[in-house]
Amino acid sequence: MGSTIIAPGEETFIIVRSKMTLGMGGPHEFHVLLVTDDPVAPEQTLVFKADFQ
Repeated sequence: MGSTIIAPGEETFIIVRSKMTLGMGGPHEFHVLLVTDDPVAPEQTLVFKADFQ
């Protein structure tokens, strides 16, 4: 993960890993909630979709 403190206009990155076990194939949707100090948008949800074969 990159910096956890991001000034306006700056960028960072996060790494999201998932582990599927036998029988869990097919489409999945994962949600990651970002909590910020932005008064306009204090929470943002990132949605990741994957189809495990």
